Amino acid sequence: MLTLEQAVPAERIYYAFYEDLFTQSVVDRICDFLGIAPVPAEATRRVNKGISVSIPPKAEALLCRAFAEQYDFAQARFGDAVPAEWQTGH
Repeated sequence: MLTLEQAVPAERIYYAFYEDLFTQSVVDRICDFLGIAPVPAEATRRVNKGISVSIPPKAEALLCRAFAEQYDFAQARFGDAVPAEWQTGH
């Protein structure tokens, strides 16, 4: 990501988190950023929905430790914009 920011002017980059992409406010901001007319967010439409499964607690703890550096980087870089789901478990 930092390489992107070195190569592309900041005003040409828009960051959004998946957890927020399907809200009207974020869709509106993306449309505004792109300079296009607003479109309705399709918050309830699911395409290629996967099967929900539970992650065993030991596996979840292992995954949290494995990705802690990435989550910590995102928290430091984006602060309060980081979705709450990213802040649990590590």
